[in-house]
Amino acid sequence: MSDHSVNVGRATITGWPDIADLAVYTGVDQTDPSLVWALDAAIDYGNTVLGDRFTGVVPESIFRASMDYAGSIYTERIGQADLIIEGYQGSSPQQRYRRVLLANRFVAFA
Repeated sequence: MSDHSVNVGRATITGWPDIADLAVYTGVDQTDPSLVWALDAAIDYGNTVLGDRFTGVVPESIFRASMDYAGSIYTERIGQADLIIEGYQGSSPQQRYRRVLLANRFVAFA
C-alpha cells in the first residue's frame, strides 16, 4: 500500500455568515476592517478544511461555529496580538470550529 496525499480544492458552498450577521453576533460595527478581516479568515479556513467535495448550503452548526471563530480571532486582533490563523493551533475556538467542520466534511469509503 503506497502513501499518497491529495490536496483537495476549496469548498464552493453558499450560506456563510455575512458581515451583518457577525456584527450582530459580536456587537461590533460592521464597517470595522478588523471584523471584516476576521470573517474572511473564518470563511477561508472553513472552505479549505471542508474541501471541494462539500457542496450545498452551510449547515447551521458550521454557520454558528464560524461566527464564534471569527469573533474570537477579531478579539485577538484588536488585542494587538496580530496573529495569523496558523497561530491559533491549539486554541479552543479553533479546535471547536475544526471539529464542527470535520464532522460535516465529505468522507468517501473505498
